[in-house]
Amino acid sequence: MPKTASSEERELHQQVATHSAAMRGSANTEPARAALWNKYLLSVDPDQVLPAAERHRRAVHARKAELARIALKAAQDRRRKKEAEEVQGLLGGES
Repeated sequence: MPKTASSEERELHQQVATHSAAMRGSANTEPARAALWNKYLLSVDPDQVLPAAERHRRAVHARKAELARIALKAAQDRRRKKEAEEVQGLLGGES
């Protein structure tokens, strides 16, 4: 009778495979990164009339702005969650 792997063993096998692939660099995220970069390039110069250097400079700033917006939203969400937890604490954990 063949033994089957427990869910813990399956999870560990998946972790080994994931880390091994990343170690070899075979995660192959290049197509996704290229597509995202192209999105930034097109957002700053949809008609492609700017010189390449200027388009690149603006795309870098578009990317930084998007990442800053994401960070701001995460900080706001963390603050709201903390405030809600503090209110719950003051109310004695009542729902």
